[in-house]
Amino acid sequence: MRSVIALLLTLVVGAGAAFAECPITGKVTADGLSLAGAEIVEKRHGAPERVLAATGPDGSYSVEVEPLGERLRTLTLVVRKTSFEDHAMLLHRAANGCPQPTHRDAGMVRKAISSNSAATPTSQSLCAVPSVQGLTIYLAPYEIFGAADRSLANTLNGDLPDIVHHRILAFQSRLGNFQPEDISVETICASLSPSQGEQIHRVGTVLNALAVIAGDGELRQEQGGNNVVDLDSVFRVLPRWRDLGGRPLQIGDTIPASRLRPSRVAEQLTDLWGKQAVLAVALRKLASMQTPDDKDQVRQMLIELRKTMQDADPLFDDLQLILDRLETEDGQ
Repeated sequence: MRSVIALLLTLVVGAGAAFAECPITGKVTADGLSLAGAEIVEKRHGAPERVLAATGPDGSYSVEVEPLGERLRTLTLVVRKTSFEDHAMLLHRAANGCPQPTHRDAGMVRKAISSNSAATPTSQSLCAVPSVQGLTIYLAPYEIFGAADRSLANTLNGDLPDIVHHRILAFQSRLGNFQPEDISVETICASLSPSQGEQIHRVGTVLNALAVIAGDGELRQEQGGNNVVDLDSVFRVLPRWRDLGGRPLQIGDTIPASRLRPSRVAEQLTDLWGKQAVLAVALRKLASMQTPDDKDQVRQMLIELRKTMQDADPLFDDLQLILDRLETEDGQ
């Protein structure tokens, strides 16, 4: 009897090991920025494709797959997202049957745009007038992929420029010993994805922009049947001083489709975009400063901006680098 029980336990343990799940993790990016909402699809010989998961707001994913059978040597994971080329990752069977390596990152490439005007933007093709003083933030219209029509996108884009403008001014007004700059927010007619870093930079250069805001979203249905929109936004600062500039910051958010409003987007990004705007103004002033008083004015602006930040703030290091450079140049 004991030998029978032992044999049964061995079979049970062996079966459990045979069907143990194999973990695979990684991160998906596009143009150096995290890409949320990308599907991780399993392609196994002799079986239908299976969607395992979608990347989170930081672009990371974590999935589990069954071990490969004796006759299978490879497993393919495909990273898939609307408007991007599929990215295939080939994994090889290890001695325990699990695909290797267990960590794979993927860099996505946006599908080619056939329009020449998109590749070489002009102020006419962008339906915008270049900024005279370089204090204009240009806002590209958001696209919502997977939607039946443009009603969701139109709802989001409607009052967004005015709301962004008012909230950036509101942030500036909270800074002490600082006269708010006359920053304007204008729209362009060309949609831009947050991942199109080079194209966004070209657009900003043509328009002499202080910054360019771009974003897009994807409509999907959750398991409970509710429709949500995975929204990505990026704020790219254009001015540079010496070799310093503001880094592009991407923010992801998942919003119920029924609550997709400009105020919801701007509410989350008010402080971040306000800080980015003030940092961009400081860089613009430093790049064109004429007198020592100009430098002192910028220094005071940055000191006031630093008071709104913690060490973990994503813009803190950029701001501190500029202040350190100013101090170093003063000492020379």
